[in-house]
Amino acid sequence: MKPQDTQNFKKKMVEVFSIYQREISDIALRTWWKIFEGYPWQAINAALDQHVRKSRFFPTPADIFEILQENQVRQISAIDRGSLRQHQALVATRKILQDLRSRSSNIDTAVRAIAAAKGSLRGS
Repeated sequence: MKPQDTQNFKKKMVEVFSIYQREISDIALRTWWKIFEGYPWQAINAALDQHVRKSRFFPTPADIFEILQENQVRQISAIDRGSLRQHQALVATRKILQDLRSRSSNIDTAVRAIAAAKGSLRGS
């Protein structure tokens, strides 16, 4: 998180603590900040929201780390699926282009044959 995320982080932590009917102290706030300061604010915010939606128990940093890891695996999987789709699209495009080139070659041959036939008819 960045220094400009401090207010959003504080608001979110007050919200989470109040949902679980806990009092938040400055020490707790600083400790949570210290633990998660290396993570992007959006990731922390999403993980806290996910925890609140799925658990009736107050979150521990370990709970939030677990959610962060799960989300990271999902993102990597999505990137892998996206890369696979992109690769499949490129392979399909390559096949289509090869097919068009093949047909184009056949069409060119047919056009030349027709032109040659017309030329030989004119010459007769």
